[in-house]
Amino acid sequence: MKILLVWPNFYSLRLMNRKGLALSLASLAAVIEESGHNIKIIDPLIMRYDFTKLIKKIKDYDPDVLGLTVTTELVYKAYKIVESYKKINPNCLTILGGPHPTVCSKEILQECKYVDIVVRGEGEITIIELLDNFEKQKSFKNVKGITYRENGKILENPDRELISNLDSLPTPAFHLLPIKRYTNEISVPEFGIKGNLGLISSTRGCPYNCVFCASNAIWYKTCRSRSPEKVIEDIKILREKFGFKIIEFVDDTFISKNNNAEEICRLIKKEDLDICWSCMSRVELINKELVKLFKKTKCFEIAFGFESGVQQSLDFLCKGIKIEHSVRASEIVKNEGIRTFGSFIIGVPGETKEMIHQTIKFAKSLNSNKTVFGILIPLPGTMIYDYSIKNNLLLTKDWSKYVFSRPLIKLQNISPFELKGLFYYANLSGILKNKA
Repeated sequence: MKILLVWPNFYSLRLMNRKGLALSLASLAAVIEESGHNIKIIDPLIMRYDFTKLIKKIKDYDPDVLGLTVTTELVYKAYKIVESYKKINPNCLTILGGPHPTVCSKEILQECKYVDIVVRGEGEITIIELLDNFEKQKSFKNVKGITYRENGKILENPDRELISNLDSLPTPAFHLLPIKRYTNEISVPEFGIKGNLGLISSTRGCPYNCVFCASNAIWYKTCRSRSPEKVIEDIKILREKFGFKIIEFVDDTFISKNNNAEEICRLIKKEDLDICWSCMSRVELINKELVKLFKKTKCFEIAFGFESGVQQSLDFLCKGIKIEHSVRASEIVKNEGIRTFGSFIIGVPGETKEMIHQTIKFAKSLNSNKTVFGILIPLPGTMIYDYSIKNNLLLTKDWSKYVFSRPLIKLQNISPFELKGLFYYANLSGILKNKA
């Protein structure tokens, strides 16, 4: 069968290229290709396809199965793509997966009659069973982890267990991506390296309880690690076959109690890989010895979710950290000559304008190389979404507006207009402070 996977964000003058590879599509495509199906990926933003051209490309390929990976703000675009192609080819099986479909599966099937199946959670095993049943014209009743239509009814099968051994999955199908179009070249002069950014995942999931993160809804509050050897194998493929010298680990937190960060670093050093790299970490997990090892293996940047300079807001967000953790982590990393990327959240229930200004002041004091501020997003599947529903705080359920630049929660002390102004002021302050 012919399978087509699409990232559902078509190009416009307002929407420029994303910075990184469509890793989730490449990971899914790898298992489909391994199973013997013909598989193609379309990344419209990178290819600069507007909606009309995207539909033409889909029509030209004429897939038997059309699959889309969907985040909350893109769900309506996914509906538009599926509807348009389903009218061209009614026999095509249409599947939505990803974070938003995982937590809103029934709602999606109710809202868009052109979607046939929603895959919830991890998709690699589920998609292969789906394709096999579809090809053999069998019922989907025994396929775990899906919500689907049958005889006019919406049915929901039991959840699928998480994949216990991530090393059993093949290397993402990087060769199916338009690699040469991902031209976000960055420079790392401290290591004499300049090039495009390649993405790697060494873990899945996160064991922490942040109220704004949907990871727990997808990964069931677990953190599973790939073996360091498998991670290095993927890095070598990106470096040697596709020329990526700069690698970003896209794990929710690269440094965690269950991860193999230290061993990955030792293998990078042992293999003498000609790369530099960046990652994300929680502030309380940083220590001097680990950061020194990172530096020796050419880590050039660590991103931290500092979130706030007000302990009350950190506690509401269930970050499980103290202000002093952020200060200490920032100092340790900077003392080793590694860049810091700090992200902050404003618009937390209970905040006042003075508290937000305190966070902005704190962000400046950390002196990160890059600083970004976002407004709290109550994504479906998160604790802050449930809290907002319970307390009637949502300003809208228009999913296309669920982006970090929009006020989405009613605040007692700050109007949406004032919050938007504070958002722009905070990011302007961050831009003025940013350094290469």
